[in-house]
Amino acid sequence: MFAELDQLESEVSDARRSNRRRRCGTGQDGEDGSGADQRERLERLRNRRTQLDQYLQRLEEQSFGDFLSTHSDTDFSLRSVSDSVTYELVGSGFELATSDPLDRDIQVALSESHPGAAYLHSDNETYVVTEFVEDSYETSQVRDAVADQSICPTCGSTHDVEANDCEGCGTELKRLRTVVPSRVRAFKHDLPVETLANGDSLTPDSIYRADDQEIQSAYAPVDREVVGFTPNDKRSFAIVDGDGNQLGTFAHGSVRIRATADQFYASYKNGGSDPLPTIFERCGVGSCDGFVGHSGDQSYCLRDPQHDVDDSVAVRLAAEFETEGVRVQLDREELEHTLAHGLRVALQYIGGVGMRKVPETIEEDGTYVYDADEGGSGVTVLLSDGAGKPDGNFQQALEIMSKTFDCDCDGGCPFCLYQFGCTERNDPNSFDKAELSGLLTDGLQLVPHEEV
Repeated sequence: MFAELDQLESEVSDARRSNRRRRCGTGQDGEDGSGADQRERLERLRNRRTQLDQYLQRLEEQSFGDFLSTHSDTDFSLRSVSDSVTYELVGSGFELATSDPLDRDIQVALSESHPGAAYLHSDNETYVVTEFVEDSYETSQVRDAVADQSICPTCGSTHDVEANDCEGCGTELKRLRTVVPSRVRAFKHDLPVETLANGDSLTPDSIYRADDQEIQSAYAPVDREVVGFTPNDKRSFAIVDGDGNQLGTFAHGSVRIRATADQFYASYKNGGSDPLPTIFERCGVGSCDGFVGHSGDQSYCLRDPQHDVDDSVAVRLAAEFETEGVRVQLDREELEHTLAHGLRVALQYIGGVGMRKVPETIEEDGTYVYDADEGGSGVTVLLSDGAGKPDGNFQQALEIMSKTFDCDCDGGCPFCLYQFGCTERNDPNSFDKAELSGLLTDGLQLVPHEEV
């Protein structure tokens, strides 16, 4: 491409010189129209040069994953097109700190672009999300499928919608309103939104419990569940032991995931952190997009401090997306969960991805490991390639598991079994390392259903 750009530069220069010589020699176009042809050719060359130059600039700005997703001829890609949440940063004087709106994948946005999320921008300033716009259409779709609940503003525990007070701390509950995010705005953490009657400034960081401390980071735990699974019959197998006895099933297919978040935890630059979570509390006035901050015993809308927030609303962020994944079904959940952790370890080597790219979730109909990218990135499908063959990816995964789980601990530890993003928070009682290790030693394998 650079060679072509150099060639175009040379041709543009030649065409310009030719045009100048023609004009100097005749002062007008020839009768054969050669002057118009030369100008048209020069214009085409210039347009092609501009297009190629712009394309090269776009390539330079792309990550390698983005490049592969656009130009790779294979089915596997590191990234798929997905819904996103747009966000912008507002700095001093309420001027935009970014020239263009930015965006994040909607799944990531639930945990990292939620109300109260903190961004450290390139100007070394921290920005706090305090305004939030919902996607009205997606919200209506998801809300119909999510059960109504209430939440405690003090401890963050959720309750049946009929409950009035928190069973744990006695605080009056708030009704949870499910919304799908579309756009957020983050403001410089110490930007004065309003001067209060006592002379203090109301700032975006008043959304935090310790509003006298500078925020370091905020994180919202995300709950995920499988709400639909369609197995691929050509990639469905029986799990058998060394004697050929069927222990369960293994299937790859299309998975629909619902993700939700309703609170966040904050950490501060002085090293402290909140002992309790903060719920997403939205101004209840009309269609106001502002969230609630606190100064002393008073609460204020951070978009319009004049709003009465007595009827503020607790918000549950939600998103649904289609992806691909594998479902493991065994006779005990503990065994399924252990095998799922083994598959996640193995995919780091077989698929070349990190643990975040292959989340897990335990459901009543089995345990799932799925592609984190909407639409499926083509990672988990690799486990079913060559299934039933000694050199297939599943058998390679089992070998990786055996080496990983070869540890002196009793039931799992950070060196062998515990993993980031574990749906059971690495509870030792949710695993059965000993039984799975025994099955691996005895020749666990996949076979087509008709061979059982």
